[in-house]
Amino acid sequence: MKTHSLLLLVLVVTFNLKAQFTQINHAPANGETFEMYQCDSTGITAGASGTNTTWNYGALNKHNSLLQSYTVATVNSMQYPLANVAAAASASNMSYYRSKPDTLYYYGGNIAVGAIAANLTYSSPALYAKYPMSYGAQINSTTGGSIVASQPFPANGAFSGFANVNVDGSGTLTLPGNKVFNSTTRVVTSQTINFNLLVPGSVIQRSYDFYAVGTKAPLLSVVASTLNTQLGGTSTQTLVFLNKGSLLTGNFDLSGSAIDVYPNPAQTIITVKSSQNAQLRILDLNGRCVSEFEMNTGSTMLEVANSKPGIYTLHIIFADGTQSTKKIILIH
Repeated sequence: MKTHSLLLLVLVVTFNLKAQFTQINHAPANGETFEMYQCDSTGITAGASGTNTTWNYGALNKHNSLLQSYTVATVNSMQYPLANVAAAASASNMSYYRSKPDTLYYYGGNIAVGAIAANLTYSSPALYAKYPMSYGAQINSTTGGSIVASQPFPANGAFSGFANVNVDGSGTLTLPGNKVFNSTTRVVTSQTINFNLLVPGSVIQRSYDFYAVGTKAPLLSVVASTLNTQLGGTSTQTLVFLNKGSLLTGNFDLSGSAIDVYPNPAQTIITVKSSQNAQLRILDLNGRCVSEFEMNTGSTMLEVANSKPGIYTLHIIFADGTQSTKKIILIH
């Protein structure tokens, strides 16, 4: 069973109590990357709301084997035609958004809660931000669309529901390794999804995401979910995700900034732009080179239609001897 949640990829954000959310410092943007550990959630709660709050997660235990790397990229999807950006850890763990100067909408993606693994396509999207937005903001939206389940059995259906975003807390966050973030803000994103997959059911999910000044990804996410079905009754789960970067310096590396790669995710062609000549290698998750190209200054188009869907690493060796890497995602 996949452990990723519907709301883990909700927001990629920079914020402090005295500032406001805007598209520039809040919305997911092409090229951003971050890594999240899944942690032991036993006894973990989201803590209190309000100002001058103390959240202590210094004793949190991360699972080193459960590390997922996320990439944000511009996208042009037939299934999500109104979305213009996607965040993904794999071809089966993606979230689609529409980013505009005044709003951020969520248009769907993958969900895994309890025994349910499915893909959601919103015809009425969830409103995740309305700019400018600051502490105390409440945003509500009515949602609906189609759902395609792969577990516990293949099925198609429809869903309806509602979403709420609440900027509800600020204070000090302590993470493992005595990492202390004094200017932390908490954003709570909730969704209720009422679905019909042969039998009716519902998912209620609430994600508590903690952000610090100068970061572009959540330091910590606590995701609480409740699944109700006529056949399976009620089940609950809590997942906790810790940003790998928060264990180092609290800053997050936007790797691959020396080049421009698009579209990403890609289906058949990837365009790479650089200011100097370079050698390009596409590596699979095992580090095996599956394709190799020579790039001249300017743009080079890479044919990837024959490669299997999944996550790859683009390794770039520039003419001056410097090197860079960037994650690429292939979907067919």
